[in-house]
Amino acid sequence: MAQFSQIQFSSQNTTGGIYEYNIFWSNGVDVGGVKSSFTITHNSSLTILKPQNLETTTIEGYLGDIIPLRLYLTDSEKDVPISAAQIHYNYTHNEIYVFEEVLPGVYDAFINTEAFQEPGMYNVSIKTERIGFFTNGMQLQLNLKKRVDNNPFVLPILIGSIGVAGILGALSFRSYVWLPKKRQEEAELMARTQKFKDLQNIQAVVVIHKMSGIPLYTRGYSILEKQKRELFSGFIQAITTISEEFSGSKLIKDTKAKKQYGIEKLIELDFKYFYCLIADQDDLRVVFILKERASERLKEQVSYLCSALILKLSELFDHWDGSLNEFEIKIPEIVEEYFELYYKGDFELAHPKKIAKSKEKEALTTMETRVLNVIYSVSKNKQSFRLDYLLEIVHEEKKELIMEALEGLINRKIIVPVITEEDNS
Repeated sequence: MAQFSQIQFSSQNTTGGIYEYNIFWSNGVDVGGVKSSFTITHNSSLTILKPQNLETTTIEGYLGDIIPLRLYLTDSEKDVPISAAQIHYNYTHNEIYVFEEVLPGVYDAFINTEAFQEPGMYNVSIKTERIGFFTNGMQLQLNLKKRVDNNPFVLPILIGSIGVAGILGALSFRSYVWLPKKRQEEAELMARTQKFKDLQNIQAVVVIHKMSGIPLYTRGYSILEKQKRELFSGFIQAITTISEEFSGSKLIKDTKAKKQYGIEKLIELDFKYFYCLIADQDDLRVVFILKERASERLKEQVSYLCSALILKLSELFDHWDGSLNEFEIKIPEIVEEYFELYYKGDFELAHPKKIAKSKEKEALTTMETRVLNVIYSVSKNKQSFRLDYLLEIVHEEKKELIMEALEGLINRKIIVPVITEEDNS
């Protein structure tokens, strides 16, 4: 016979997310237990902040306008903002665009109506996704009109004031059309290349058994040698213990980490020459060594990885005899689901026939062509190359354009990763 205390879950004492639990039993002779998890899912509420004073779901505008959208996403059961959500929208050609979080729970986007060819009524579909919350969304209607002025007095007035109108028109175009459009394009470019930046930021990944301090998996790039991983693991264990004794500005407290990232603890430590992003969940401690501070996207990906490792490795921990063989096989597979770490390794050009075939299917962009020409030049002396090296030698002030071009060449398999013994191990 088993007796359990009554545990009540309600919208007031929980928030959306993944929760792990342990149940232990004893009959006076033997002991045992079970470890599992469950997800609590809340409803979310989506409010339009921009355009302001929008009383219906129809937005009025003119062809050529840049229409700002601002949404506020909240936990409708606790009335608190929801951060780190993915909000997508599409309005034409089935292309998917992404909102950018500018404040906790506040997300911005810009609709460039130049994408529409004709005036008319268009649908804008918005969808929100966040672990621990039901998928939400809304449909907006975009009523676009063509600017037409039939007033017979307009032309003489415009001709008479052509000088002033020209100056004001140029300023107006710059302030209300060109600048917002440019900002939107830059924001979209930043969003598209954030994954690339996060991967370039990673210097090492270490997965540690929290209680024993034993490193279960290590992958280092230049600053962490494999033979020193035990020493580094002990260092992380010690520094994390010290950090738990102090609550500084760099510590994301347990309640916030659980609420925002779905894990027990998330700590970012500044060691002057590098940063450590440390995620804790049950038996595991996941450590990312970084060149720079972690982006919100990187923190969220690390939290997802930590939760996935616990869910997929829990059976191994239940009967662990100290052997690392199974961990060394399974952990790299799980890590690869969340981080394409082959971006950190060597690349080489694909076979010329494959390159020609890829070009036939779709022409390269101007930047892809520039980068590919540099790769051809580099490959004359050395068959393999690194992406970070190309970022340095391709002359372009906006590095995001090079990153986007490199990703395009990778996706089209014009450049391919070199398989090493470490990749196969």
